[in-house]
Amino acid sequence: MLFCVDLFGKYPWRHPELRSVGQMATIRQRKPAASAAFESVGGKLDCMYYAFGDTDVYGTCDLPDVATATAISLMINATGALMINLTPLMTVEDVDAAMANSPSYRPPGG
Repeated sequence: MLFCVDLFGKYPWRHPELRSVGQMATIRQRKPAASAAFESVGGKLDCMYYAFGDTDVYGTCDLPDVATATAISLMINATGALMINLTPLMTVEDVDAAMANSPSYRPPGG
């Protein structure tokens, strides 16, 4: 199951005291650390990109199921160092299959 990963964290460029060239090595170390976390629950980090704006990092990961996604989200968020959001991604075929369903719904009072 594919998920979009967005992270907001305490990165070196957010802290003036950590902006030295020597501290920039920690940025390169983040992808292997993230990959190891996803692999520890049977998943895989497919890609990771830094971005401008409120969200510092985007990526995609493949995780076995929603329970696993919840577990890694809880584990990473519990550290307090990062805030991770996982958004399930759907293929075109998934959306086509959903649109082929015809659920019955009547709004309250309708």
